[in-house]
Amino acid sequence: MDGEAPAKPGEQKVANRRAGWKMHVILALCLLQAANALKGPRLVSGKAGGTVTIQCHYNPSSINRHQRKYWCRLSPLMWLCHTIVSTNHYTHLRYRGRVAIADFPHSGLFVVKLSQLSSDDAGSYRCGIGNRNEVLYSSMNLAVSAGPPSPSTSPSASPSASLSPSASTSPRATSAAGLSSEHVLPEHPSYGEGEQPNKGVGQVV
Repeated sequence: MDGEAPAKPGEQKVANRRAGWKMHVILALCLLQAANALKGPRLVSGKAGGTVTIQCHYNPSSINRHQRKYWCRLSPLMWLCHTIVSTNHYTHLRYRGRVAIADFPHSGLFVVKLSQLSSDDAGSYRCGIGNRNEVLYSSMNLAVSAGPPSPSTSPSASPSASLSPSASTSPRATSAAGLSSEHVLPEHPSYGEGEQPNKGVGQVV
């Protein structure tokens, strides 16, 4: 504008430093919010033949409530996470009949249950939210020890039978049962065999 004196070099440097400092603070707050948006157990342990139940808590924002929830297993060779089960009504062929997932959107919680454990199930996993498996997730390790399961465990029961944390909650559940082979397509490393991303859904916040 006419009559406005240009900023001095020293003043300009101070202004630039303040702007950079503000950007760092905003970035740190965004990263902190993302880190706290999803929480799950770091270590899950069970016995061969038994069952494990995994609870993953998330920020129940309007976007997160409608996003895809998933549980995937990390590949040690390519570091890809292959979907085991998701709320897109997908279940990996090898896990059908012994894994289930249930989402409780208003509680900010989804639950995964894996039964009939074996030593082959031990490894690294993720529970997460979003169309892809590498955006918002919580990592965990599953350890399987030898020995009979505890008396309260019923390996033959349907894995979706006791997913609900309370009788009054109505989850969106996906069971391993009732899926035919026609759902199986070539595997995508981020989604899993036959799984497709949600369309028209916004970013996770």
